[in-house]
Amino acid sequence: MPQLAELLHDTRAKGVGMLVDSFHWAAAGADPAHITGLGPDVITHVQIADAAADRAVGGLTDAHRLFPGDGALNWTVFADALTQAGYAGAVSVELFNPDLRALPAGEIGRLSHHAATRCWTPAEASR
Repeated sequence: MPQLAELLHDTRAKGVGMLVDSFHWAAAGADPAHITGLGPDVITHVQIADAAADRAVGGLTDAHRLFPGDGALNWTVFADALTQAGYAGAVSVELFNPDLRALPAGEIGRLSHHAATRCWTPAEASR
């Protein structure tokens, strides 16, 4: 993340930003400074999914994505980092786990909404 933020800053590209993905953040070691150092104009969207606790950081793949709150990710730390970076935009649940994607579409939508809203919101995490 820091390298991409530096590239965006150096190129001064208009209308270009960074998508922050909680799963990739966890897979990279979950350092809050990687998010807090981005600044408010860098993050353009956030995707959320959880990471299984029984997997080493280097062993996570997209097939290990879980609904937010069903794994080991520290959602308060993640949300606080987004708040400190100035992000207050939309989030979306992103699942590539084949077992979860096999569920009926309506069930995926219901479970995604429930997981995302029970897990965190940036405003609540800052309290």
